[in-house]
Amino acid sequence: MEKGTFLRIRTDGAPDTKGRQFRDHYNQALDAGDAFRAAAIAQEAYYRDRSPDLAIFTLVCLDNLGLRSQFNEFCKYLASHNPSVIGRLPERLQQEFYRAHPKRFVEVNSSLTDRVEDSKTSNRWPVDIAIDGALIDQFCTGMFQEINGTNSVAGAADGQNRFLSIGSCFAVNIGRSLENKGVLGFTVNIEERLNNSAYIESIFRYCAGERSDGQGNLDDDAYASFQTVPENLRESSHIIVTLGVSLVFRDPDGQIYLGDNPFSGYRKGHLKPDILSADENHRIALSIVENIRKMSDARIVFSVSPVPLTWSGSSQPKVILDDIDSKMNLRSGVLRAVSEVPDVLYWPSFEVVKWLGAHSRQPFFHGDHIDSRHVQDHVVDAITASFMRVFGLSGASEAG
Repeated sequence: MEKGTFLRIRTDGAPDTKGRQFRDHYNQALDAGDAFRAAAIAQEAYYRDRSPDLAIFTLVCLDNLGLRSQFNEFCKYLASHNPSVIGRLPERLQQEFYRAHPKRFVEVNSSLTDRVEDSKTSNRWPVDIAIDGALIDQFCTGMFQEINGTNSVAGAADGQNRFLSIGSCFAVNIGRSLENKGVLGFTVNIEERLNNSAYIESIFRYCAGERSDGQGNLDDDAYASFQTVPENLRESSHIIVTLGVSLVFRDPDGQIYLGDNPFSGYRKGHLKPDILSADENHRIALSIVENIRKMSDARIVFSVSPVPLTWSGSSQPKVILDDIDSKMNLRSGVLRAVSEVPDVLYWPSFEVVKWLGAHSRQPFFHGDHIDSRHVQDHVVDAITASFMRVFGLSGASEAG
């Protein structure tokens, strides 16, 4: 490339009287063999136009000078040699380049792994990190340690390698992803109209031998589809309990209805929807653990589903508010229980999807599905891959 021919000082077509001055300084830097200074001069000239393509232009400059592999070093050079003009430009450069060309971001930023490691001790939001499977694994692991303690033991129990996953659609997707990776297991699918923490608790109470809660709810006919759960519990090394919502239906006495058709009672005016409190979810989580322990010594792992509430008997805006309360009450209650009971852990699927995913430039929801409620398959796969690594689960082919 000939000296200075690439410089376009203004993208709006207006004349720029300083263009020749920048070009001359650029050429002088090339003559002196100072490629970083030449790139910085070109970049500074272009930055005065505040173009959204600044990062792409900078990469073109570096390409032309044979400096593409030194992108991070160039950013450090800018910060140290021209702070009055560049300011926080290195971070801005990386953010803009990622926005414009996310797939090339990882190629350019050779220190991504180091920055992910740094994020474990940083108190800053990871604004300039490409969110891919490797990062999901890093944050799953980091959040897991923050919540459960850095000394949490998560390996398989007694050398076994089998899971039971119970819950609604997200639990099913987790189970399917684990099975696709060769891990043996059993998935208990709860219909969405019944999928609340109280109903899941009633399943474990039934499986542990309870047949009545004073309202005749735990009869064999209603729970016939769960009769194989105790056997699968006993054969599992890991029991994944994914709680979806806190929405329940209460009768006129305030008791939680556990029948198979709550919407019929709601339409007739016999039942009213309600959101379980954090204290109620805390009691439910402790009860789930107590009843599982009557049947199995397997590792118990709680999780909260990131899939939102679809209905709460209110307007659409109120459904969103109810979903927030539902998830927060679930999470608060479960974390209290986990902190009180030994050998019970919490896996941060909800946190990774709802918070990290909300700030990703690639969607975590929709994509593979027909609606925006369900999590994309590649995100579920990244979460389960991290789960397998942390909990010592291996596929059948790996186990030999």
